[in-house]
Amino acid sequence: MDDINYKSYWRVITELTGYDFSGYAADSLTNRLENFISYESIASADELREKLFYDKFAQEAILGKLLTDYTEMFRDPLFFQSLRQKVLPFLSMYSKIAIWHVGCSTGEEVYSLAILLDELDLLDRCQIYATDVNELNIKKAASGIFSLDMMKKSSARYYRSGGRYNLSKYYTAYYDHIIFNKKLRDSIKFINHDIVNEKSPSRFHLILCRNVFIYFSLALQDKALNSMINSTYNYGYFGIGSKESISNIENFKLTQIDIDNRIYRKIM
Repeated sequence: MDDINYKSYWRVITELTGYDFSGYAADSLTNRLENFISYESIASADELREKLFYDKFAQEAILGKLLTDYTEMFRDPLFFQSLRQKVLPFLSMYSKIAIWHVGCSTGEEVYSLAILLDELDLLDRCQIYATDVNELNIKKAASGIFSLDMMKKSSARYYRSGGRYNLSKYYTAYYDHIIFNKKLRDSIKFINHDIVNEKSPSRFHLILCRNVFIYFSLALQDKALNSMINSTYNYGYFGIGSKESISNIENFKLTQIDIDNRIYRKIM
């Protein structure tokens, strides 16, 4: 397919799903679209329109293909270690702590955060909002159900992040699956939300947005950053992790707390 055909495919997807990918970074999504079209043996934008119009499951499938990001428990353990050492001790001074995890995908990382907060005796004071543009991701995350094999593979990263116990403390196992404890599940409010086109759900002491900007054009990055930073309390924290960067950091009221893990603090 040439570029013109790509544009016609994207127009069909926007028309029938309501998701506008026009501002997203093309390279990061083109291969996913191409794989979906090839797998479904779709030869034209008109065929894609017909399939998405008559088949609700096809809409869910293509959005899942385009929007699902790779994630895992305690991904990049040093990031969580930095939160433990450089951020959360300051947030512990607040009687109530509001946290927003943007682009939570299927929830592994926000549950990791809840575990970290519990170990520091902060979870009871926290309200965590976890948002994602993919409704299927939100449903999966809210269930709190994950594979037992995944949890076993996560143990090393958990300990590298500064974990104090055994991960089995935080879930109940059923055959080859687990469900996280009610305390963890109740601490997180999962919301279907588009960071680019919808208002922030509240104001926050800590906002985490990792591995999201790689899908955005520079214009969308600026728009999303403005939304999140405006939603951060003065002297609150904002973390994007080591895999991403803010190209125009001087335009925002941020000071670096951790250069390697790209954690910032909002200044007045």
